[in-house]
This record gives sequence, C-alpha cells and structure tokens, in this order.
Amino acid sequence: RIHYLDLFIEAGINPMYLDNDVAMTDDMYRVLKSPPMAKHNLILQNEVQNIHGLNIGVIYCQNCAPGGRGQWVLRETVRRIVELLNMTDPTAIYKEDEAL
Repeated sequence: RIHYLDLFIEAGINPMYLDNDVAMTDDMYRVLKSPPMAKHNLILQNEVQNIHGLNIGVIYCQNCAPGGRGQWVLRETVRRIVELLNMTDPTAIYKEDEAL
C-alpha cells in the first residue's frame, strides 16, 4: 500500500491512506489544510506499539513533490519493510531491544 502512495506522488496526485479502523469525527481536510498542518507535506499517524512503526493507520501526502523528501520517506519505509521480511530471523530486532 505504501508503494502505491509513492506511485501517486510520482503522478502528481495527493494520496491519502486510511486503515479501515480509522474513524473521522471531524472534517479531516479542514484540519489538514489549516495551520499548523497546512505547512507539512507528509502527515502520518503512527501506531508504535513495540512493532517499530510498521503499523501506520493514516498517511496523507499533501503537495509532496516527485523526488522530494516525502516520497523518499515512503520509499525508505518500503525498503525497510522488504528488508525486514527478507531477514532469516525477523524477531532479532526485538531481541536487540530487550538487551537494552
């Protein structure tokens, strides 16, 4: 799904991704297009519950430029997810945290 956001940015489209358990209780665009959110290009809601940020419920790319920093973040996220999936023991990242 993050890869598709990257493709939309490349096409000049401002994509939004929402998990199916996200509930909007207000006009989201009013919030996103007003200060302080209006000045940001990549807006994320991250559910960090000991899973290293792999569960992202809301992503909005607001005027992200093709080849820009927002697109780089999405591509880097995809690269890291693929790297994690290709690990022999993906649980090793949790064992490192327990040692700290």
